[in-house]
Amino acid sequence: MARRLHDDLGAMFTAAKLDMTRLKRAWPEAAPSAAGERLAHLDSMLDDGVALKRRLIETLSPAALHHLGLRAAIEFLVADFRRRSGIAVALDAHEVALAEPARIVVYRLVQECLHNLQRHSGAEAVGVGLRAEQGEGRGRVGDDGRGFDPARVPPERHGLLELRQRIAALGGRLEVRSAPGRGTRIEAHLPLQPRAAP
Repeated sequence: MARRLHDDLGAMFTAAKLDMTRLKRAWPEAAPSAAGERLAHLDSMLDDGVALKRRLIETLSPAALHHLGLRAAIEFLVADFRRRSGIAVALDAHEVALAEPARIVVYRLVQECLHNLQRHSGAEAVGVGLRAEQGEGRGRVGDDGRGFDPARVPPERHGLLELRQRIAALGGRLEVRSAPGRGTRIEAHLPLQPRAAP
């Protein structure tokens, strides 16, 4: 989806911007100002569309994840979270040999958990981990916040269910441990990528 957005929308926006540049050059200086204002507004909307496309692509397919690896991408997420929230985060992240779909799922898990705990948990300390253990890759986020009852998550909050389904589709499992007043620990277990034959 990110590639299609990049290629298809990118081509459309590029063509529209080129046409806009030609229109502005051809527009007589003495033309009515209302039409000139509409052109400027249209040009601004095109710029906003290009910026939105970039944000969507980054959300769907983070550049740091693809260019620097999962560990570095998680380090960026954690650094940004610390800066925005002021919450202390203990990070224990190692490179783990996961296939690309699994790397994206672990990245999304950390991203979703940090977002949710900032909004709902009241946590003062957070732990984020990434490591290979017992033949599988494990990504986890834990906090000392107010916790919740996993059996009573409202249906409109479908983030955990969606993550659980995506992880299961990759042959993994998601563990959610939480209780009111006792914090939360969410951990993804995913199969390691098989080593290439020599």
